[in-house]
Parts: sequence; structure tokens; C-alpha cells
Amino acid sequence: MDFLTELHSLTGHFEADIRSTDLSKSTAALRWSGLDLVAHLGEVHRWAAEVVRTGHRAGRENVPQLDGDPTEWYSRSRGELLDLLDRTDPAKPVWTHQRSQRTARYWHRRQTHETLVHLWDLRSVTDASAAAPAEASPALWVDTVDELFEVFATKRAEQEGVSLPAPLRIIATDHRRTWTIHPDFSCEPVAVGRRGAAVTGTAGDLALFAWGRLAPASDRLRVDGDASVVDVFRRARIRP
Repeated sequence: MDFLTELHSLTGHFEADIRSTDLSKSTAALRWSGLDLVAHLGEVHRWAAEVVRTGHRAGRENVPQLDGDPTEWYSRSRGELLDLLDRTDPAKPVWTHQRSQRTARYWHRRQTHETLVHLWDLRSVTDASAAAPAEASPALWVDTVDELFEVFATKRAEQEGVSLPAPLRIIATDHRRTWTIHPDFSCEPVAVGRRGAAVTGTAGDLALFAWGRLAPASDRLRVDGDASVVDVFRRARIRP
């Protein structure tokens, strides 16, 4: 998958949507206003650009205070990141969250998923039950789920001392992909066993569920089995 091309596209959609969104209103799943969200994503873009530029981890504000036009500020943030990634060798050694992938290429994928999920957050300001952005293919949504478990979930679950009471199976209806999440939050790309619980939906809705945006009670998801497993998963602090 060409993540850099996806990143160009998705950040463009995010920028366009800023103009048509009342940024004073709240997002559906975060304790942020639309303006906070724009500030956060733009800052994350600038931070990632600094990491790629220097090769080292950098500090950042989570939600900086914005002065001036938020669309222009985000456009500059987006441009800084994309311009740098376009001219940087993807094999350049840089700091990342993932020890097995310490190159600039990592940030193509990470920033794509960051932008995709936040594109839904931005649209949720206008419609709290917004559909998963159709600009992303089922394959990209599947990879958004994959990244959560490949990079973040197991390590964060261990840090937080949280585990699932039984396995959780996640089953896509529009892609030949399933996941089994084990009690330690490790993941297998197959549906294993019948214990625990299962959540079924489109790849986009499953990604929104996995990333804490779409509630399991949504009529866009089907939940079977032990609901307590799903509840623990939803509440677990496994997401960046």
C-alpha cells in the first residue's frame, strides 16, 4: 500500500472539511472541540516532521493554542510534513514507536492512520454518527486495525496492567480479514475458538470501534458472546 499517497489525499480531505465545520462544537468521541482537534493533528504533523528531520524523538504539545486562521495553520502543518516525507529517503533511520521499524517509512503509515481516524472525528462534529470516511478503502481500514495491535496495544496493556477476561474476535464483513485479540492484547490475524466475544462489522466501523470511536452498542456493529469482554476492550487504555 502506498501510504504516502494516501496521506496526501487524506490530509487534503481533512483540510477541506475544516472550512465547512463549526469548530466551536465538540467531537463525538473526544473531549475536544473541532478547533482542539485541528490544533492537535496539525501539531502531530509538525512533530512527526521534526522526528523525521532530526532522526530523534521530539517533544510536543498535545493541543496547542492556535492564533490566526485554523485552516491556514493546518495547511502549513500538512505541507511541512508532506514536503519533508516526499524528499526523504524512506529508509532513513529515525526514531519511531516500533522497534522493528526504525525508518522514515514508518511515519508514512502512522500519519495516514492518525489522519484517517481524526478525519472521522472532524466529521463527527457535524454528525455524531458519521459513517467511516469512504475516502479509505476496506484494505486501508484493515491496516488501521493492524497497526493498533502491531505497534501499541500489547505494550500499553502491559504498562496499564490490563487484560481481557477472554478472547475477542473481530470480524470484517467487507474484507477477508478477522482478528483474535488474546487476553494480553496480542493479536492473531484469524478467528480462533468460540470463547469470549465477537464483534462484526465493516472494516471501517471495526477500525472506529478498535480505536475507541464507535460504541459497541452501535447498530453498525454486531456483538455476540460475553459483553464484558467487549466492555473491557473498549475501556482499556491501549491507544496512543
